[in-house]
Amino acid sequence: MKIGVLTNLRAGRNDARTHRVLRELAKHPEVLRRETSTTQAVPDAVAEFAEEGVEVLVLNGGDGTLQTALTEILNAPEPSWQPMLVPTRCGRTNMVALDLGTQRNPVRSIRSVLEAARTGRIHERVIERSAIGLDTGSEERRWGMFLGAGTLPRAIEMTHKAFPEGRAQGVFGGGVMAATLVARAMGGDTKGILTPDKMQIALDRQPLAPEEFVLVMATTLDRLILRLRPFWGSGQGPIRMSALSAGVEGLGRALPGVLRGKPPVWATTDRGFTSQRVHEAAIRLDCAVSFDGEMYPAEPGRMVRMQSSPPLRFVRG
Repeated sequence: MKIGVLTNLRAGRNDARTHRVLRELAKHPEVLRRETSTTQAVPDAVAEFAEEGVEVLVLNGGDGTLQTALTEILNAPEPSWQPMLVPTRCGRTNMVALDLGTQRNPVRSIRSVLEAARTGRIHERVIERSAIGLDTGSEERRWGMFLGAGTLPRAIEMTHKAFPEGRAQGVFGGGVMAATLVARAMGGDTKGILTPDKMQIALDRQPLAPEEFVLVMATTLDRLILRLRPFWGSGQGPIRMSALSAGVEGLGRALPGVLRGKPPVWATTDRGFTSQRVHEAAIRLDCAVSFDGEMYPAEPGRMVRMQSSPPLRFVRG
């Protein structure tokens, strides 16, 4: 089984961790290696892995590295090459790897994958997840796993300002910011970062009645940072969509259950709580959008369209 490892040298700004990974890979000359220092170099590296017929692609970086690789793989003119993907926890944000249950130490993660491939047991570690294809009308379709609109992009910007560049902006900074937002929401605050945004949303081509939302999230993951699962709706689609509309009733009382995917029975759509599983979604909005940490700045009347990919094979490291 041919294995390739793509290492983003700038992921998370943790040079010591990256060097430990590179020292480990030096012990395995049979593994095809590529190191990149810029996001722009990732597509060329992925294309080389495709030409070599790599069957297992380890992405030693964060969610941004995975998004760039997914975009290159799924936008190929003839997307016949779809290797098993192994995200490690070596970036600033590692939500996909966390969802898969990947080990914290990327060296141990890579060792376990190499051993599973050597013994023919790698398929026991496969977890299927779809990706989200994002169209904004201004560039090629991007493929990733998590989109946020409304409060979330503002929270990410505040996290980047409040914490030093690097891993502190990841789970730790996100956790602190999430706790702050939860406390403010439970206290009834609807100003500042929690100010509602005007949006027109259609889920599987069915429009939602509210036109102002505090928070909108879409993901194909089972859980987010801090093991949160704020998705509970019905439907057959792989994209989990949740939204809180302006004037949502009883948010403070409902929020603990909402974050665990178990809202109280009275937290219904007519009270401002929406959650569904869909195949596609469209949002017209004026506010910023975050997609796997990549920021799309506010733009009046921007139309954002999402669609799901077929299931992809991820490997727990």
